[in-house]
Amino acid sequence: MLLHLRIRNVAIIEESAFDLGEGFHVFTGETGAGKSILIDSLLLALGERASADLLRTGTPEAEISALFSITGMPHLEAHFSQAGIPVEDGELLLRRVISANGRSRAYINDRPVTAKFLRESGQQLVEISGQHEQQHLMQPRYHLDQLDSYGNLWEHRKKLQAQYSNVQQIRRQLNELGGDAQRRQMRRDYLLYQIEELDNVDLDLNEDDLAHRRRYLMQLEQMMEASQNAEATLYSGQHSTMEQIGRVQQRLSGWQELSEELSSVLTGLAEAEALLDDAARTLRGFVSSTDTDPHELEELEEQLSLLRDLKRKHMAQSVVGLAERLQEYQQELDELNQREAQMQELEASYDDEIETLLDLAESLSQKRQNVACNLAKEVEAELASLGMKKATFVVQWQHSNPDAVREEEEVYDEGDEHEMEAMPVVGVEEPDAWEDSTPLPGPTGFDEIQFLLSSNPGEEPKPLHRIASGGELSRIMLALKQVVNENEPVPTCVFDEVDAGVGGSTGLTIGQKIHGIGRKRQVICITHLAQIASLADRHYLIQKQEEDGRTHSRIRPLSAKEREKEVARMLGGIASEQSLAHARELLEASHEEPSKTKASNAKHKSKPSRKKQSQPKSSTSRTRRTRKSQGNNVSLMASP
Repeated sequence: MLLHLRIRNVAIIEESAFDLGEGFHVFTGETGAGKSILIDSLLLALGERASADLLRTGTPEAEISALFSITGMPHLEAHFSQAGIPVEDGELLLRRVISANGRSRAYINDRPVTAKFLRESGQQLVEISGQHEQQHLMQPRYHLDQLDSYGNLWEHRKKLQAQYSNVQQIRRQLNELGGDAQRRQMRRDYLLYQIEELDNVDLDLNEDDLAHRRRYLMQLEQMMEASQNAEATLYSGQHSTMEQIGRVQQRLSGWQELSEELSSVLTGLAEAEALLDDAARTLRGFVSSTDTDPHELEELEEQLSLLRDLKRKHMAQSVVGLAERLQEYQQELDELNQREAQMQELEASYDDEIETLLDLAESLSQKRQNVACNLAKEVEAELASLGMKKATFVVQWQHSNPDAVREEEEVYDEGDEHEMEAMPVVGVEEPDAWEDSTPLPGPTGFDEIQFLLSSNPGEEPKPLHRIASGGELSRIMLALKQVVNENEPVPTCVFDEVDAGVGGSTGLTIGQKIHGIGRKRQVICITHLAQIASLADRHYLIQKQEEDGRTHSRIRPLSAKEREKEVARMLGGIASEQSLAHARELLEASHEEPSKTKASNAKHKSKPSRKKQSQPKSSTSRTRRTRKSQGNNVSLMASP
C-alpha cells in the first residue's frame, strides 16, 4: 500500500507531502484546488508519460516520490528482485524527476529504471479508475483477469502458464536439436547432397599448380613457334649463328699463334659455339617432345570454374576451405544421426505435454464459463444499487486458437544454425525451424472475453469503450471491485470522482461500497459528495491559496473539527449551523456503516456460485479438441 506521497513543483503545488495508511482515504476540496493534480502526480510516480507542461512555472524540474509497503506480497518482491532492485523491510520508493525540457528520470529504491519498467511496476501497485484516465476496464485482457479473480481461478491459470512454459521449453529443445522427423530428414538429405558433391571433387589439388598449368597451355603454341625460329636462327637455318661463327673462326685461325689476342677470341668463339649447340639441341628437344592434348585446356578451365563455384557456394576461400566444409557437413550428419533417439524421446514428451496443456486449457475454459453468468448477475445487482437499475451486463465469450506458442518464436528462435549456402541448390530445400501444426492455447488459455453493457432497456449490449460514459465506467469498475474485491491482486485502488452524475441515496450507496473495499485494500478517493467523504477512515483537504502573487495548493489531513467543517461545506457551500449539524449527523452515522458493509461482504462471500463449480470432463482426443477450439462467440449474461 501507499505509505507516503511527496509532490514538488507540479502545477500549482510547490511542495506537499502527507502520510497514508490502511483503509479508506478521501480527498476533497473546492473546484480548481488541485485534486486532479494529485492524481496526475501519482500517475507520474507510477510511470505514466511525462510532460513539461506539468511543471510549476519558473521551476527547473518537478519531483514526485511515492513510498509503498509490499510486505506480505511475495510476487511483488520477486518482481523487483529479478530486476536487481533490493527491497529492504518491505519498502519500495518510486521516484520520478521531470525536467523543463520534457525529459524525465525514473528511480526505484534509488536505482535508475526505464519509464516502461516503472509503469509495469506501478500497475502492480496501484489501480486508478477515473473519468479521464486510460483504464484497464477498456482493455479486454483486463476483463479476463477480472473473471479469473472472481472465480478463484488464478491457481488454475498459474498451472496452465507453467505447463505452457514446459511446452515452450521442449519446443526450444526440438528447435535446437534440428526439428521434427520430416525436417530432420530434409536436413539429412541436404547434408548428403553437399557431401556427395564435394566427394566427387579432388580436394587434394594445388590451385597454384592448376593456374600455372593453365597459363602454360594458353602460351604453348606461341612458345613452340618461337622455339623453332630460335633453333633455326642459332643452328639449322640459312646464315645461322653457328654458320657465322664458323666463318669467323676460319678467317682468324691462321694467326692465333702470332697473336695472343686472336687466340683468346678463337677460344671464346669455340666456347660460344658449344653453348649455342646445346641451346639449339634443347630447343629441338622441346619442340619434338611436346605432346599436346587439344582438350586439356578446356578440361582445365572447367575444373578451375567448378572450384570457383564450389568456393562461392560453400563460402570457402580455398580448396583447403572446401575440405574443411566437407568435414563440417560430415560431422553434422553424424551428430544428426546420433540425435535421432533423443529427438524421438523429446517428440513423445512434447505430445504428452501438449495433451496436458490442452486438458488444462479446456478445464480452465469450462470453469470460466461456469462462473461468467454469476459474475454478470452480481455485477448487474451492484450496478442497480449504484443507480443503473436497468443496465444489462454481458460477458461476451470467444473460444479461440491464439496459437501463442508460434507467436513466441521471435523470442526463442535465434535463427537456424544451419544456414543455406550462398548459391541455391537445385532440388534441395533448406529446412526451416521446427513447427507443430496443432493449434495451441496461449499462456492464459483459449479464451478471449469482453464485457458488454446496455445502459437502457431495448438497447443492444456493446463494448464498454463504445458506449459507456465516464460516470458509468467508474460505477462499472466500482461494481466489479465490490464483486471481485477479496481476490483483487493490486493492493491500492484509487477512485477519481466516481460520484460524477449521482447524488443522494446513490451517492451514499457508492460511499458504502467504497468503504467496503477499503476494509480489504487501501482505497484513495477524490469526491465532491459529502455522503462519500463522511464514510472515509481518513480525510484530507486540498486547498488553494494565493501568497506573494503566486498560487499555492497544499494537501493536509483534517482533524475531527476540521472535518466537520469540510463536510458541512460540501453539503451547503458554507459551514452554517444547519450544515454543521447535518455534517455531524453524517459522520456519526458513518461509524455504524462498517458493520453493515461487512455484513454485505459476508453475503457476497456466502454465495455458492463461486465455490461449487461443475468440473467438465476433458476430452482425450487431440483431433476432437482441435475441432472444438476453432472459435465460437458466446454472450453470457445474468439469468432473469
